[in-house]
Amino acid sequence: MPRKIIIMGHGNFPKALKDTAKLLLGETVDEKIIIIELQPEDTAEKIRNELYSALNTVDEALIFADIFGGTPSRVIAEVLLKSTYKSEAVFGVNLPMLLQALLEIDEKDVKTLAGEIIVQGRESITTLSEKLSES
Repeated sequence: MPRKIIIMGHGNFPKALKDTAKLLLGETVDEKIIIIELQPEDTAEKIRNELYSALNTVDEALIFADIFGGTPSRVIAEVLLKSTYKSEAVFGVNLPMLLQALLEIDEKDVKTLAGEIIVQGRESITTLSEKLSES
């Protein structure tokens, strides 16, 4: 079984993030990402079951959630703390973080990759003024 990236979040955020990555990196993105969306009518139990199903199809998973403290992140924490899945969770995902994960998921274990991705995510947040002053 492969390593995969699981993106969980509110509304259509996971699909939008995946679709944007696919636009930039190509069709192979589909093979590496599983999305789990929390829609207004969904329950925590529903996405918990989806997460268990996704984790049962992989050797290792890097799990992204849109924000810490929301239902998706609470479900992720609950599942990972009660299980032995080889996984790491990262909260507050942005596009540069996902792109790095997609490019390196097959080369590094998920715990190492998660640490590097957090650094990348922080470094990718900037202002125009800051970028212009670097030139």
